[in-house]
Amino acid sequence: MKFKVFLINLDKSTERREKCEAELNKYGIPFERVAGVYGNDVADEEVERVYDSRQNQRRYKKVMGRGEIGCYLSHIKCWQKIVDDGLDYAVILEDDFKLNDAFKDFESLFEQLQDWDYVRLAFSSRNVPICQREPITSVYDLVYYKKVPINTLAQAVSLQGAKKLLENSKCFFRPVDVDMNHYWEKGINVLGIDPPLIKDRFDFSSEIERMSKGKGRVSSGALTKNIRYALDYKVKFLYFEFMKKKLSNFIRKN
Repeated sequence: MKFKVFLINLDKSTERREKCEAELNKYGIPFERVAGVYGNDVADEEVERVYDSRQNQRRYKKVMGRGEIGCYLSHIKCWQKIVDDGLDYAVILEDDFKLNDAFKDFESLFEQLQDWDYVRLAFSSRNVPICQREPITSVYDLVYYKKVPINTLAQAVSLQGAKKLLENSKCFFRPVDVDMNHYWEKGINVLGIDPPLIKDRFDFSSEIERMSKGKGRVSSGALTKNIRYALDYKVKFLYFEFMKKKLSNFIRKN
């Protein structure tokens, strides 16, 4: 299978780049650095093109900040590279991961998967319950989470997943990690691997992740909007959870 490992890293974040490069080199993993988009450098015209402020007001509880917009655009760059390079998939890493021996298993695991779009590879900051699991090997299970954990530290995106994400992210109104929680709007399946392949991170926060967290301004009518947002999410979540494929459909039959 043709794949690449992408490292998203801002040009100014040299310390993070050096640490991440050292981690990947230590395990002999070739990678390609993708320059992260610094939100404050994005032209106003580009922001207006990609950011739907009207939908944000209607369907999300916070106004997106420039950092969150830059973070989203950074991931879009990676999805576009998957398509442009004709990859079967790519592993996309933000710049504060810390590897261990388990990460080296990703290639053999993905050789056993089929018809998937998006697979989370990293730990969650909280213990997120798993609602379904199916063994891939004697060690690893493919899983569905009860609720997709919100972070984009490490994930794999297939060619078909990248095409769906690009088609459905031409104009966005939520942070990228929150949008993965609304996977049905992107037309993708979001899976996980348990135990996760990345279980630790460096003791500095990722610039990419930091840009995507908590920088938006709370919009007017926040309490009413939060209640409406939560109810709308719950109804759609329950419906699309019922419609999900069985996990066994994503695992090749030997």
